[in-house]
Amino acid sequence: MPEIPIDLTPRKRDDGKLDLIGKDDAGGEYVARTCETGSFTAQDAEGLAFADRDRVTPSMLVQNVVAEQEKEKADRVLGQRVRTGFSLKERRRVPQEPLDI
Repeated sequence: MPEIPIDLTPRKRDDGKLDLIGKDDAGGEYVARTCETGSFTAQDAEGLAFADRDRVTPSMLVQNVVAEQEKEKADRVLGQRVRTGFSLKERRRVPQEPLDI
């Protein structure tokens, strides 16, 4: 289990989730991360590193966000291909016979 960064304070919420509280430049508190479980996991550490302003430049952050969006889009398209058995480009509307009433 990874360690919580020293500049963040853990605070347990009523719903069982864990908030990591940091201080901004003016000294005010902000929630740096809300952990979905009651503990700090590797996924939470990865999420914090993703937007760490001391290590990540703005252009790197934008590249990371775009790459993550493209990955999610590819996963959605892949999921649709698996469910339907063919790609979305291959879909064609099947003409229906008129109903005799």
